[in-house]
Amino acid sequence: MTDRVHGGMGAAMFAVVLGVFLFLSPAHFLTSPDEELNLRTTLSLLQGYGGAIPSLEGFASKTGKNGHEYAQYGLGLPLASLPWCALGVQIDPTAGAQEQNSLSRYFTPGASMDPVGTKFLRGWMTIFTMILSAWTVVLVFWIVPRLGLSLSNSLWISFLLAFGCYTWPHGRTFFTEPLSAFCLLAAVGCFLKSRESARENGWILCAGIFWAYAVLTRLDSLITAPAAAWLLCIGESGKACRLEVNFKRIAAFSLPWIVVLGIIISYNYIRFGSMAATGYEDQPEKIRFLTPLLAGLHGFLFTPGRSVFLYSPPLILAIFGAGALWRSDRRLAGGVFLLIAGYLAVMSKWQNWAGGYDWGPRHIYQITPFLALLAAAWMGKRSLFDAAWKRIGWMTFGALSCFIQILGLSADSVFIIKWFLSRMLRSFPENSLDAITPYILQMPIYLPQFSSPALHWQWMIAHGPDFLILQAAAEQQGLLLFFAIPLLMIVIGGVVLWRRCRKASTFSTVEKEESVRESS
Repeated sequence: MTDRVHGGMGAAMFAVVLGVFLFLSPAHFLTSPDEELNLRTTLSLLQGYGGAIPSLEGFASKTGKNGHEYAQYGLGLPLASLPWCALGVQIDPTAGAQEQNSLSRYFTPGASMDPVGTKFLRGWMTIFTMILSAWTVVLVFWIVPRLGLSLSNSLWISFLLAFGCYTWPHGRTFFTEPLSAFCLLAAVGCFLKSRESARENGWILCAGIFWAYAVLTRLDSLITAPAAAWLLCIGESGKACRLEVNFKRIAAFSLPWIVVLGIIISYNYIRFGSMAATGYEDQPEKIRFLTPLLAGLHGFLFTPGRSVFLYSPPLILAIFGAGALWRSDRRLAGGVFLLIAGYLAVMSKWQNWAGGYDWGPRHIYQITPFLALLAAAWMGKRSLFDAAWKRIGWMTFGALSCFIQILGLSADSVFIIKWFLSRMLRSFPENSLDAITPYILQMPIYLPQFSSPALHWQWMIAHGPDFLILQAAAEQQGLLLFFAIPLLMIVIGGVVLWRRCRKASTFSTVEKEESVRESS
């Protein structure tokens, strides 16, 4: 793909993806306690409380040495979203917004369990992660031509990632995984760019910054260190891999890690008086890896409640693309394999591998764009749309994949599981509820009829999808004007992509004609 054709397509792809995310935004925002704590930490940093937060009755937080509660989650997301949050607080049109967005009122007894901030601010923060997820799709679109994909296949895998995978419903949440996934993918992109640039060490430094920031966002990103070491120290000689130890490259990559690890250790000491204390050790379940590896892998790959392939059907193609990527680029393939394997191995062992009341396999969300790269390697230059039956097949597959994401967006997954739990518990005596609840919560994971897609479908049929545009049409029709913005983004971005595709087709035709003339 020539630069003339590719130029501007990244921005157009971003506009289309973010436009669709905004246009079909759900009307529920930050409904999980994890998101609540991330917002509280962000507001705490913004309003001068240094990360101290009103406690959710001790959930996912620990009492610091100053007597205040601190969330166990990393600083990466609150710090990155700080300017966005500050802007949201300033432009919030809600009556009484200043008081509702002030964290001080939630430190008072009886108010700490109330959701902080206005509905506008909570919705505003989901846009931040939508932006990150849209850029993640753009990064994949930038990387895949380097794997030999044609323009049409590059567009197709990018749209499948955006709208046919877990990226859509989970990429809008204020969890830490979307930022971590973006940083890891950006770091791999910087490694690829370093091969092409005369400023190799500068790009390696950028890779180190992004990878280290993933660790600042989620400490479990440390499990990707072997992948980073592979990309940093392994080269290719023909079809063989060889060790390449370049101390300048290692120093450039390591510098951001030293800074970030220093920040983490210092923040731990400031909060808890111990450099090793993160807050996780204060939780009832502690930090334990007690799940049998095969049981966790079975859960992530095959169960109706957590299978990565059920919630992101296009990623099935990754199984067939692993060999293709290894044959075409062993240096990149080794890093991608180690990153995916690290997450699967460690998260499959964690006692809380299934997560909470989540839609899909949240704890391995970070591997989603990397599985998409493997799927892209399978596509390569294959002609996916050169026959009517292929076009019908791929469009049907894309539509079904998209429908699964619509199910995830159509209702609040936390509410749905609580709704299911309350229905099931009605048939049990009250004195047995505490004992039976953990078993009932396993049913959405292992039984298809109680899985999240089935429950969301039941709720959507009975109550309709919970989309913001539908709520605005029913309650505040004047708000429909705001949806003109994402609609315009979709139209303009779509037109640019279409025109660039036509130009690429023209270039391809000319190149083929010139090749024929030269050969004759």
